[in-house]
Amino acid sequence: MTLGTAVKLDAATLIDLAERASRLSVGRWSVALLQRAFPKAQLETLLALPVGARDRYVLAIANQLLPGEFRSE
Repeated sequence: MTLGTAVKLDAATLIDLAERASRLSVGRWSVALLQRAFPKAQLETLLALPVGARDRYVLAIANQLLPGEFRSE
C-alpha cells in the first residue's frame, strides 16, 4: 500500500501538531501527522498501515524537514 508523495508541511501545521502531541499517544500522533502530509489518504487506510510502514512514512517526512538528520535501517 502506497500513499504517494507527502505534501510539504508548513510551520503552522508543525506547530499545531506539536501542541497536539502532548495529548495524543505516539501512534495517534503519527496518524495525525500522516493525515496532514497525505491529505487525500483515507483515515481507514492510515490506521490500517502496519507500524513499520507508518514509521517509514514518518521518517520520510522528518527527512524532508531535516535532510540528512534521520536514517532508517
